[in-house]
Amino acid sequence: MIVLVLLPATVAFAQLLDARTMATGGTALGRPTADVFRVNPAYRAVPSREPVGERSIPLPIGLLDAEVPTFDPDDDDFELTAAADFLWNIPWSVQIGRPDPLSGDVGLGIAQNAVTIDLKDAREAVPDEEVRGGDHRTLFEVGRTYDLGPRYGTVHVAPLQVFVADQIEVDIDDSLIGVLRDGDPIVGGRRYGLDARGIAQTGFSSAIAYAREIPLPGGRAEAGDDWLESHWERERDRPRLWVGVGVRRIFGLAHVDLDTRSTLVGEDPILGDDGSFDVELDSELRHSTPRGLTGWGHAWAVDLGAVLRWRDFEFGAGVADLFADPTWSRTRIERYAYDSDTDALIDTTVARSAEVETPLPASWRLDAIHRDGRRRTLGASLEHGPGGTSLHAGVESWVRPSIALRAGTELDPRGMLQFGTGVGVRLASVGFDLGARTHARNLRGDRVLEIGLSLVLGARPREGL
Repeated sequence: MIVLVLLPATVAFAQLLDARTMATGGTALGRPTADVFRVNPAYRAVPSREPVGERSIPLPIGLLDAEVPTFDPDDDDFELTAAADFLWNIPWSVQIGRPDPLSGDVGLGIAQNAVTIDLKDAREAVPDEEVRGGDHRTLFEVGRTYDLGPRYGTVHVAPLQVFVADQIEVDIDDSLIGVLRDGDPIVGGRRYGLDARGIAQTGFSSAIAYAREIPLPGGRAEAGDDWLESHWERERDRPRLWVGVGVRRIFGLAHVDLDTRSTLVGEDPILGDDGSFDVELDSELRHSTPRGLTGWGHAWAVDLGAVLRWRDFEFGAGVADLFADPTWSRTRIERYAYDSDTDALIDTTVARSAEVETPLPASWRLDAIHRDGRRRTLGASLEHGPGGTSLHAGVESWVRPSIALRAGTELDPRGMLQFGTGVGVRLASVGFDLGARTHARNLRGDRVLEIGLSLVLGARPREGL
């Protein structure tokens, strides 16, 4: 049970689908994706420096040759670690190279005054401190942006935004970490405890966002024969500021919330006629799905953002999912408790239609972009979400009107450096983006290379190069 709870916690990092974003180390480089718009709605009003009409569609090429493990525990080929790796690293992209699988063997040593547990390779899945992870991803959006002019700003209406969110928290006593990672013996007179909670929820939202430019003062052009030229120079150098706010009504389709508390307590000797070795396990499972027109999760979420553009620089700051804690009105609550007298797990239904609230943590991001004319763009971003904090940096250079080279790096929530590279091609009205990057979304934390491909419709070669 302990190992099962810990497995997802080590790999709950964001998975990128867009090949261009993969190649630039996760940076947007002035081309916001759906999740960037969600975290910083001010981008809805910022004039794009990208060709109008281009639309990128990620292609799930990795699923064409993916090996799907069995999820049936009764199957002889079932491996818990393989199933966990697949679920937290669905191969939308082509995976090149695989980490060595963790051994499923567990060694157990029993003596009258001590018990040892040897997890072998699975020790690497045991964190050495409190773990918090997760992700919040917009999978699909139907919406339209209405430009009301410079005076009235921009309104974006999205009647449908499909999302999926998950988070996990694991807090392990130091004594239990020593048992699982270092093979320390379980001895009498000591408590070994673990608290863990995992939440997964999905649904859709209807959103409206408003953004507009806030005029900033600029210097006056000097009178004279070159007044007009002076005016345009000052306009070009004048800083411009956009602000935005978004409000979303969240409708939850399903949620699962598992809260587990486990404790091992022993007295010397822990085994034998006078020994005592107690296992306390208490888990509460809360889950719900709509029934007709009732039972939907519901919440309001607020998003705020600002973008400053000055000369060739652009800076953005945004926060999303403020006050977003969905309430579920028809939740089934089940409790699982271990009975040491009967050596059995007791399942009790606490409620069949309870009202509960699940947290949806807020996310924030900071962006900085520099454009060197039409040819080169450099960017960096600092992102924080349910999965932790990550730092990204990338560059895109158009060496020809129809060919772009890209590269980037990322400091992921594990503190590991990851690298990306790729190329973009624009031919007539169709183009392709090819991206490759390393990641460590696996139980061992080993670097693996993935390759993604995106189809670009309405492609436009970069003019003026």
